[in-house]
Amino acid sequence: MNHEKNDSALQGEQTPRRKRGFGKQPSSDHEKKDQSRRWLFWTVDILLVVAIVAAVLVAVSLLTPFSLFGSGEDELRSITYTVEFVGVDSEQVSQLKVGDTVTDVKTGSVIGTVSAINNRPYEVYTDTPIPDKELGEDVYVVGTYTYPDSYVTLTVTISVTAEYRAGLGYSAEDCRIAVGSEYELRFPSYTASGSCIGMRE
Repeated sequence: MNHEKNDSALQGEQTPRRKRGFGKQPSSDHEKKDQSRRWLFWTVDILLVVAIVAAVLVAVSLLTPFSLFGSGEDELRSITYTVEFVGVDSEQVSQLKVGDTVTDVKTGSVIGTVSAINNRPYEVYTDTPIPDKELGEDVYVVGTYTYPDSYVTLTVTISVTAEYRAGLGYSAEDCRIAVGSEYELRFPSYTASGSCIGMRE
């Protein structure tokens, strides 16, 4: 009987202690885990936002003419570019002279002066394939027809002091100058359409 009472008394004393100890320990551990998880989520969120903002800034600076990291001021640079005109009447070539002022018809901007004039025979591709003797009898290439005297391919080299801006390129007054661009140019006694095939500073 006494043993049973003592056992029950011991169990009564131990049970509250276990309950009290068991109840407090998990709650503090759980709170610590929650706080560490919150800090982890906040850190990841902040890093993601910073990465997205940085990516947007880099994309804007690369894909647009706006410079986010530079001064964005124009620089004056002396450039020389070449415009090619195809199928020009050979009689009109004599109307062009070195030193002529060149005006862009579309914008009305003066975009330089003529510094060199060259021409070569005007060639066009035909629809008839012809055998290539150098590559072999079974190899055919696209044939060309050369106009003997009536038409020429004209190249005009133009010099100008242009404004340069990073991300935008060169421009003379309101006319942007770039390789591959098409222009309708007015000379003092001649107007023709051509494309820019080269540029150098």
